[in-house]
Amino acid sequence: MADVARDIKRGDRSRNVTIASTDTTATMWLVPRMSDFWQRHPDIMIDYQLAENSKSFPPEEMKLRIRYGLGGWINDVMEPLFDDWLYPVCSPAFAARHSGAAIASLPELPLLDVDWVAPDWITWEDALIHGGLGARAFHVRRFGKFSLAMQAAAADQGVALAWHRMITPMLARGELVRITDMIFPAPGSYYLTWNRNRKLSPAASLLRDWIHDQAATERAQPSPQLQPCRASTG
Repeated sequence: MADVARDIKRGDRSRNVTIASTDTTATMWLVPRMSDFWQRHPDIMIDYQLAENSKSFPPEEMKLRIRYGLGGWINDVMEPLFDDWLYPVCSPAFAARHSGAAIASLPELPLLDVDWVAPDWITWEDALIHGGLGARAFHVRRFGKFSLAMQAAAADQGVALAWHRMITPMLARGELVRITDMIFPAPGSYYLTWNRNRKLSPAASLLRDWIHDQAATERAQPSPQLQPCRASTG
């Protein structure tokens, strides 16, 4: 009886979809696009499960999951969404003050790092190795969330390591600019996954199709290698 009463209060659960992702993916990519989904499907309720470490997700509660990694999740159906690139960003004012900065200059600048998240998260130590600077000492200011590091970079506090797919709106608004010509591909990709032993509900299928539409639009955007890489706003 208690279960029936709870279901009545919650309404038609067949129109509810639980989607899991990292806080970064939800905050910087998924949620800013959700108004389009609501306009198309106002009767579907979305429940979010957020955690930077995917092991924190309770699998029995999830219908869909946006995951970053190398794939190979044996219990899941995996559908690729898009890949990504990483590069340093800062505020326009910071870039103007350091207009001659090169990759070799990065360890001398205040670096904003994201730590205490997923084990496969790429830090400044990894990035400097990509730039051939692994043996150099450097100073970092640490943040527990990617979005906080981007806000700190936009507030003129230093240079952050950005994931291109997550920060393109901030670049377009002029809140962030790229500094130096460092850029390298992320080793993994983004996937949409779900348990292969569970059939998707009609509502979850609608959300799945919509996410693929958004991902297709994302993939159609110009590659960051083809965009001007400037250390100042000119």
